[in-house]
Amino acid sequence: MHDSDCYGLLWCFIKLLGIDIFEHRHDGKKKTANAVLKTFTNKLTKMFFPFMLHAMIIYGIISWIILCVKGVTTIEVLISFTVSNLFSLALWYDVRRKRNLIQNLVLKCRNLTFCLGLTQMNIKGFVNLCLILSVTIPFGLTVFGTYAISEAALQYKMFYSFFSILENGNHIFVLIESLIILMTYTASLILPALMTIISGAIYYKVSDLFGSICDKLESQSHIPFEYDEIYKLLHIYNILYKLVHEIEKVLSTTAFLLLFSEWLNLYLVLVILFKLDNRGFTDVITWESIFILVMGSLTVIAVVLCASRISCQNHRFRSILQLTHNCMLPNKENTNKTLLLIRAMLSMKFPRMTACGVLHLEPVLILSVFGSVLTYGLLVLNITKH
Repeated sequence: MHDSDCYGLLWCFIKLLGIDIFEHRHDGKKKTANAVLKTFTNKLTKMFFPFMLHAMIIYGIISWIILCVKGVTTIEVLISFTVSNLFSLALWYDVRRKRNLIQNLVLKCRNLTFCLGLTQMNIKGFVNLCLILSVTIPFGLTVFGTYAISEAALQYKMFYSFFSILENGNHIFVLIESLIILMTYTASLILPALMTIISGAIYYKVSDLFGSICDKLESQSHIPFEYDEIYKLLHIYNILYKLVHEIEKVLSTTAFLLLFSEWLNLYLVLVILFKLDNRGFTDVITWESIFILVMGSLTVIAVVLCASRISCQNHRFRSILQLTHNCMLPNKENTNKTLLLIRAMLSMKFPRMTACGVLHLEPVLILSVFGSVLTYGLLVLNITKH
C-alpha cells in the first residue's frame, strides 16, 4: 500500500512532519488495545510537529522584531527569518491539504505500472540518500551550533537562549538552546528539503511511467499495429492525459512555493553576507549560509528537471505516434478508423508543467533563476560599496 519499493523512507519522514499521506482509517472496526495505542501515537505524532512549528515561528518573528527594535540586529535578518519560515509554513499547509490527492497520484502510477506490466527504474536508494542528507546535515549544524554559540554575535545568543545569556554547565539552558536551533533548522531547511524530495519523486515517477510505455512501443515498432492495439493504446494515452492534468493540479502550487521561497532565500543570504557586520560572522553562520545556497540551488534544479522530464517523455511519445502514423498511411490495408485513432492521440495537447501557471518548469528556468539572483546580488554589492 505504501509503495515503499519506489519511494523508500519518504512517507515515514513526511509522517513525522504531521502529514500522513497513507493514513489508515479504522472506522467501524473493533479496536484492540494495540490499535488504540497506535491510533493515540499517530495522533500525538500528527499534533507534535505542527504545534512546535507554529510555536517556533511565532517565537522567532516576535524575537527578531524585539531585537530589531532594540537595534541589536538588522532588518535584513528579520526579513530573512520571517520570509523563510512563512514559506515553510505555507508549504506544510499546502502538502497537508493535498495529502489525499498525492496518495491517489502515487496509487494510480503504481496500479498503471502493474496493469501494463511495465518495468520502472527503482529510485528507492537515491530517495533514501537525499532524505538522509537533508536531515543529518541540519542535525550536524545543530550540534555544531550548540557548542559554538559562545562565539556567535549577541543577537544569535539572545535568540537561541530565550534572551538569557547561557551559563556554562547549565544543562537545561543548553537543552532549550539545542531545541530552538533544531526547530529553526527544521522549519527553514529540513521541511523545504522534504517537500522538494516528494515533489521531485512524484514528477519523476510519472515521467518514468511515460518512458516505460515509450520503450515498450519502440520495441514493438517493427510489428504492424492492429486496430485493437491502437484502441488499447488510446485508452492508455487517455489515462496518461488525465494523470498529467492531475499532477499539474496537485503539485503546481507546491512547485511555486518551493521555487519562489528558495529564490528569495538565495537572494536574502547574499544580502546578509554582504551587509552583515564582520563580527556577526561565525563558523555556524558561514556553514548555514553555504547549506542554504547549496540546498536552494539543488531545489530549483531538482524540481525543474524532474517536472520537465514529463514534457520530454510526452514529446517522445508523440514522435513515436507520428512515425507510426506516417508508416501506416501509405498502406491500403489500414482502415481509416485506425488512422483516426492515431490522429486523435496526436491532437491531444498535454499541459505543460508550471509553477502555479506563472513559471514553466523547463530547463531554461534554471538559468533564469540563477541569473536573476546573481544580477540582484551584484546590484546589492555595488550599492553597499557606495
